[in-house]
Amino acid sequence: IQGITGATGGTGVTGPTGATGPTGLTGATGSSAISTGGGYFFSTSTSTVAANTNIPINSGSTVYGTGVSLTSATTVTVATPGIYLVSYYFQGDANGGNETVSVRLLLNGTQLTGSFIQNVTTSTVVIEPAISNTLLVNVTSANSTLILQNGPLGVGHVTTIAGAITASLNVVRIL
Repeated sequence: IQGITGATGGTGVTGPTGATGPTGLTGATGSSAISTGGGYFFSTSTSTVAANTNIPINSGSTVYGTGVSLTSATTVTVATPGIYLVSYYFQGDANGGNETVSVRLLLNGTQLTGSFIQNVTTSTVVIEPAISNTLLVNVTSANSTLILQNGPLGVGHVTTIAGAITASLNVVRIL
């Protein structure tokens, strides 16, 4: 005859820790560069730019890396989709008071939201206003175009100061 099972005994002392397993494989080295391409394009032209007309930026340029290039006097082509930091500048020469100098940035022919900027001169202060803006631009297709365009409100004149940068576009791929 077998008796009743007795009570379970207390937990014993923990045994020693086992050996460390082998080290895993080293992963691929990531890119150390923050940017893979970009360019700075500018104009020193003092020619009139009519309202709703593309602004020339072909007086000079600096291109680094690949994927961003000036493909016409007014057009920068972005070869690779990605996120780009885009800054632009325009200096107008209003010839009288109560005039507006304005500019906008077009991506593939369409004005980017938040890109339209302007400066209005007064009847008592006639200056050559400089306007600038910076945007993050999501370029979703290869060979997209970026164009600076004089706005619909602009009087269309650029500065009369010879040799000064009158317009510029700086494009840097960040992702």
